[in-house]
Amino acid sequence: LGYVKSQLGRHEEALAVEKQVLGDRHPEYARSLNNLAALLLGMGNHKAALPLAAKALAIVKATLGTRDLAYAEGLTNLGTALKDRGDLK
Repeated sequence: LGYVKSQLGRHEEALAVEKQVLGDRHPEYARSLNNLAALLLGMGNHKAALPLAAKALAIVKATLGTRDLAYAEGLTNLGTALKDRGDLK
């Protein structure tokens, strides 16, 4: 668990840098949001992962479209978060 928590801090730090350098509508920022959501899902924190996955998906859809692999990955994380929260059966 200590390793995962240290990874969480690194992901959050990278996300802050990317937001500052690239802006919050850049596909690479969305990729980092999605990675952070995946890490949170792995920790069982679907409540924190859900808004990150949704934001990442919206950015990817707006910048890369729905036929990009990043969009499929975002859908997977969003679906997992919704399922874990009990919204999907």
